[in-house]
Amino acid sequence: MPIKVFPNGYAEADTAEEAAALLRLMSQPTVTAKTATVAPVIRNEDDAVTQFVSAINDNSRKFLAALSKHPNGVKAEQFGEETGFTTDKFGGILGGASKLAKKYNLDFGTFVVSEMRNEKSMRFRFLMPGPMLIKHALKLAGKTLPISAAGGAR
Repeated sequence: MPIKVFPNGYAEADTAEEAAALLRLMSQPTVTAKTATVAPVIRNEDDAVTQFVSAINDNSRKFLAALSKHPNGVKAEQFGEETGFTTDKFGGILGGASKLAKKYNLDFGTFVVSEMRNEKSMRFRFLMPGPMLIKHALKLAGKTLPISAAGGAR
């Protein structure tokens, strides 16, 4: 008569020895295979920025390219009108790019400076290109899609 083994599953064994062996196997914690992430090969800053620009999505690339054209900075409302991105999308665009920058050991704060400012009782977001964005702006040139293709139109 078969012996039924029930720890975390079901199996049948013909002998007590087989049942004990099955019990030991079935009660061990299962090991899940983790997907291996391949770390990017970064030789220097220029290489890291090149890989970062290739990895970001078209909206981020368009955002950074447009911001690089404002060396003295720009109010978020005006920037949104120029680019076609609504200001509520800025967080998602910048958040995704920031996460990728970390992957390439880059400080995203050196690409985009975003701060809240007050002038004459008006509070607004002000965006400026950081030193890394100014230095590497040419890497963004020619790699952007038109606004409608990038999904940034209002």
